[in-house]
Amino acid sequence: MIIELHIAGEDVVAEIVGHDEMTSPHTGNSLERLELEFEVTGEQTASISALLASGGEVSTGPMPGMRFGVASSYSSSTNGGPTRFHITAEEAETIMATTVTLNGTVALTPYRYREHANGPALTITFGTTTSGDASDALEALILDRRPGVYFPVVREGISVEPRPMRVGQCLWQPNEDGSVRHRVVLVDEAYDQVGDGHPAVGLFEPERTRTAEAIAELQNLIGGLIERLVGADLLTPEDADLLTAQAHEVTQSQFRQFYRADDIDDFLE
Repeated sequence: MIIELHIAGEDVVAEIVGHDEMTSPHTGNSLERLELEFEVTGEQTASISALLASGGEVSTGPMPGMRFGVASSYSSSTNGGPTRFHITAEEAETIMATTVTLNGTVALTPYRYREHANGPALTITFGTTTSGDASDALEALILDRRPGVYFPVVREGISVEPRPMRVGQCLWQPNEDGSVRHRVVLVDEAYDQVGDGHPAVGLFEPERTRTAEAIAELQNLIGGLIERLVGADLLTPEDADLLTAQAHEVTQSQFRQFYRADDIDDFLE
């Protein structure tokens, strides 16, 4: 079957040499997968090669047609002859949640949103602004860092089916009006599982967590030392023991200070 293909600003005639269907890991919808072949010459070759190398999108004509993401591609050519491309194209979806509800109670409105699929497992990254009780409820979920703690996530506008997920690295930025902007990262439970069914070890763990804990302890130690010196004008062995004990009383809210960003949008690209 022959179709018109719009790719890198060029219109080419392509032959469908293979066709099947796939299930979207994002929506569960059935999507088309096409194997396409076409030939080009001259300047078209460079622009099309650049787009395919970046994994960009193509569409079928007449425009706007259907959108396809390039999953894989290769090309061949002979001296002085045209370049023949073979691409595997998967039907693209527009993925944008209108509301993301965590644990049935925390409803967040994204202003920027993306999902990444690794097989059937998803990671979700989005920006949102909260205030008051909504900020407190979101922080409570983020601070519950116990292993194996997952909660249902519903992505309105994409799927009404809840997915068991956990929080990943969630950054925050205070606004002048008292509201808080967040970069929220959610990770599928399936993403954490390895072959033996046990959770996978996190990247840079345990050194990342141990480093953050050590820094937080030093912050407490310095703060407590200043208070004692100002109040007593001297430092005794008993004071040193008190300062050491106080330094180990690290709270989750102190730990969250390491996730404060100057501009959340820098981490949402």
